[in-house]
Amino acid sequence: MYNFAKSLSTHRMLVTAIAILGVFLLSTSAAFASDTEYHYTWQQGDTTNVPDPFGIVNNAGVFESASFSYDTATQIFGLEFTIGDPGAPYEKANFFTLVLTPGYLPLMQCYNEAAVLYVDASGAQPIITAYSYVPAARWESKSWETGDPICSSLSASCGNWVNVLEAVNNPDNSRTFRLSIDASAINAHIPSSSNSSPECTPYTGIQFSEEIGIWLFTYAYPDVEFTYGNDGFIDNLFHGCWYYEQAQICDPELGSIDYQGMFDGKHFETFQKPYCTEVSGSITVQPGDNIDYIVTGKSPDGDPLTVTYSGVPAGATITPTDGTTDSDGMIDSILAWTPGNDAAGQSFTITYTFTEQDGTATCELDIDVSNDPFCEGEIDRCGVCNGDGTSCLDCEETSILSSQFSMDSNALLQLQNIRRQTKTLVRLAKGTSGEATAKQLQKSLNKDSKSLYQEAWTSTWTFDSLQQQCTNQIFCVSVSNISTLDDYVQSVAALFDNARKVNREIQRIKKGGKAKKLNRQARNAREAALASAALIPNSQDICEGS
Repeated sequence: MYNFAKSLSTHRMLVTAIAILGVFLLSTSAAFASDTEYHYTWQQGDTTNVPDPFGIVNNAGVFESASFSYDTATQIFGLEFTIGDPGAPYEKANFFTLVLTPGYLPLMQCYNEAAVLYVDASGAQPIITAYSYVPAARWESKSWETGDPICSSLSASCGNWVNVLEAVNNPDNSRTFRLSIDASAINAHIPSSSNSSPECTPYTGIQFSEEIGIWLFTYAYPDVEFTYGNDGFIDNLFHGCWYYEQAQICDPELGSIDYQGMFDGKHFETFQKPYCTEVSGSITVQPGDNIDYIVTGKSPDGDPLTVTYSGVPAGATITPTDGTTDSDGMIDSILAWTPGNDAAGQSFTITYTFTEQDGTATCELDIDVSNDPFCEGEIDRCGVCNGDGTSCLDCEETSILSSQFSMDSNALLQLQNIRRQTKTLVRLAKGTSGEATAKQLQKSLNKDSKSLYQEAWTSTWTFDSLQQQCTNQIFCVSVSNISTLDDYVQSVAALFDNARKVNREIQRIKKGGKAKKLNRQARNAREAALASAALIPNSQDICEGS
């Protein structure tokens, strides 16, 4: 994504699959991993990097394990935790809420610092909704009512943002909750209001990297009831009933804390697992062809890394040898093999396993040895008989249309803000010695700002709305978006400068809330415009003949 600090060097990690001496590389498919995924795990009995004794409450089920993951590049967030039976008359949690931060815990006097997830597993199919978090709104229980609604699994408000969402009752009477979501829309949300107090943190959504702060609440009200509006968000939440001295008590408010569990803490250290540059690869060759194929394993933390192999075909060699450990945490595994006629028509799967102290990465390479080397027709540039020449490009298209609409609309908001401010200035200066100067400033700033908006509009819609990224660098070339992004950013910055210029003139005549409000609106529009521009890829790939 676009780097406003001008660190614009593009790094591409390529897994090489090189076939020489007449080999046709018929198909490759690769899933690239990276060193941008962070993890935090906890199990009963852990003594370090864990919540303090008051940070775990087991009233809604005894916490047995918990794991959190977040990829700072893809913004995929994952959570899995298991709770055991808390004992009669209590029950295991039927819903939970989660606030997650890059280390801190939200302050009670602050709001919209983070997002809060509600996971309702009271029915057959769990439902997840996300809101901006308001700590003072009766803990998590009322953020659905007072915070900004952001995403719901019942609506298309955030697209296909839910990958996994389940609550599983295990044979040992424990219960496991699992979810995996694309948090990009949650993280990109701009709160309807923000904190001005210096001790409050700007909105972070739901993300973490080297540290994590967790506020996980579980609820086990026996008769909890959710209702949802047509927009997919919680319309009402009845917490149900609880037991008191053998009597069942029902109350529409928060309910008894005897049914609330908690797992929380701040500034927990995270770790990163090893990864492979290729998770799943596939090549097709013919008997007698020479194969030279490289798969790389890496430890992001630089811990010693060990590689093992399985499924290596007879006659093939991989260096370094099975069981090799590299103290620097990076291993290039090079496969060399010339399949003979005895391999014709067979398929082979080689499994690469890279292991270090924080985990294991497993990668697979499928090799299909063709039974018939002849082609009645033409072999395309990818080595496919009668192919269309695209099978080896390995391209993905990403729509940036929503980002373009946001860039355009927020630049327009800046222009409209300037026009309101110049109109306010002329009204305030009427009948004073500065009236003529105010009118002249209105004319010049409105004209200049209109031109700047038109430049921002042109930059915005210069981008192809479908951006293509390809791994093939033989038939594809990378085309930079940086220059156009720079033009847009400069136009947005100049619009904000104009807004500040007229705002200073207004405050010279009359200081007060309206001038500050107009200035804040200009700043919010600029920040939203830049945030949308940051979602535009630095480059796209154009492929010859595709």
